[in-house]
Amino acid sequence: MTRDAIDFQDAVEELLGDPEIGKDDGVAILGGVLEAKGGETLEHAAAGFLKPWDLARMPYRIWEYEHRITFTEPEVAEWSLLERGRIFGEAGDLSLRRDGKRFLWHFIGQPQPATPKDAQDFWKHSPECQANPDFKMRRRRKLDVALLWGEYDATRKRWHDDRVAWAKLDYPLDIEQQTENNGTRVKIAYDLFTDRGQIAFVWWKEIKKWQPAKSNA
Repeated sequence: MTRDAIDFQDAVEELLGDPEIGKDDGVAILGGVLEAKGGETLEHAAAGFLKPWDLARMPYRIWEYEHRITFTEPEVAEWSLLERGRIFGEAGDLSLRRDGKRFLWHFIGQPQPATPKDAQDFWKHSPECQANPDFKMRRRRKLDVALLWGEYDATRKRWHDDRVAWAKLDYPLDIEQQTENNGTRVKIAYDLFTDRGQIAFVWWKEIKKWQPAKSNA
């Protein structure tokens, strides 16, 4: 089957009304490599790298260290032990991943006030866009969600999951320490960007409470 034949997944998405997104539709997709230069440490370079981004409108943080994961630290506490980081919100979704003596980074979101000079712009540099300047994806803005570990335990006054009982599940959410909140869970809401039915990018946007539906039995 050629590209010009009927793509049923694409046809379904079109029927569902997911809008098409191209280079002029206000979604920046950037990536690059963060390395130490001029005698600075990698950790110092990474801390400086974060400053120009619109962090005020990306209030959520997930820092994955060698020995723990945290959702509530506003800044990195241990750069030397950081393996992954994710900062996200309505302004965008910025991720970092350690790769030896450097960090690989990726961003999707609203155009930023300043970006690294050596950033690779998906809309200019990707093979898809170089082959087709009018390349478009579909954006599913239905706030698809994924549930995180654990549920709220009013007795322990925190989120808990037997499968990862050692983990400190401390989410950035206010919750009343009441029995009726037992079972409350946490979800990440996100937008999906797809190309011919395949997921191309994910923009994490919000961490929210999720209450399972009560049974009538």
